[in-house]
Amino acid sequence: MEYGEKIAALRKARGMTQAELGNALNVTYQAVSKWERDESQPDFATMSKMAKLFGVPLGYFEDDFDENVYGQESDSPAGDMLGVCTKCGKVVNSGDEATTSPAIICKDCAERIRQTEIRKRKEIEKSKEEERRKKEAEQTFHRASFRKKRNVGFIVGGVVAAVFLVLLIIALSTPSDSQTNGTTGDTVLGGIVMIVFGFTFASQLVWGGAVRSVCLTGGKIVGMPGVIFTLDIDGCIFLIGMKILFALLKFLIFIISALFFIVVAFLMSPFTFVPCLIRVCRGIDADD
Repeated sequence: MEYGEKIAALRKARGMTQAELGNALNVTYQAVSKWERDESQPDFATMSKMAKLFGVPLGYFEDDFDENVYGQESDSPAGDMLGVCTKCGKVVNSGDEATTSPAIICKDCAERIRQTEIRKRKEIEKSKEEERRKKEAEQTFHRASFRKKRNVGFIVGGVVAAVFLVLLIIALSTPSDSQTNGTTGDTVLGGIVMIVFGFTFASQLVWGGAVRSVCLTGGKIVGMPGVIFTLDIDGCIFLIGMKILFALLKFLIFIISALFFIVVAFLMSPFTFVPCLIRVCRGIDADD
């Protein structure tokens, strides 16, 4: 069999047209036609590409190639050729294919694809695990910070309550000629109330929430009207005096408003204590 006939046989076994073979080898279909008619021969580089494309040894195209020996050592390329692997371009013979539909893929490429998918799944699982650990660490830190905040609030509230308790003990231990059973009972009741209010008020100042918001509402610096004066000594003295007066008024308003809202927050603290404590224990910012 001449080399032209061999090229034509391999091409037809592959199911390719002359144009398709020419495109695969980067030549024109006219060149392929001349090869098959034995009017010309491909160069060595093109012949090597053709041998690789059809999965035959390079010597297959030589005149002295023993086709019978080739057929004994390996199956006939025309009978076993299924096509070309869509992944690597290698000729796939019968038994070497992993899939034939919807595309021909050889076993080597199929194994590489499987290993790639396994690596991708492992990377995705690793990424998810790292994200889960990061989220757990953030949640642990968040819970720890709120536990610390809760404990600090209890400590501050306890200190304030202890101060009121000491004051109550001092008041009860101080002898008084006018002290009666009724006044003693009122003192004890008032001391207990102050202890409870002081504990709940101081704790919520640390935790935040309604009590701290009300406290911060007071103590605002208010603006004062401008002063009209004349540019003489008396006018300057008048200006200085009014500035001092306005400064004192601003300070007085500051103190009064601050004390007023502190008292309001102090009185409401027992009623907001439990909801605020629940939010802190659940890790929710009391100011939200």
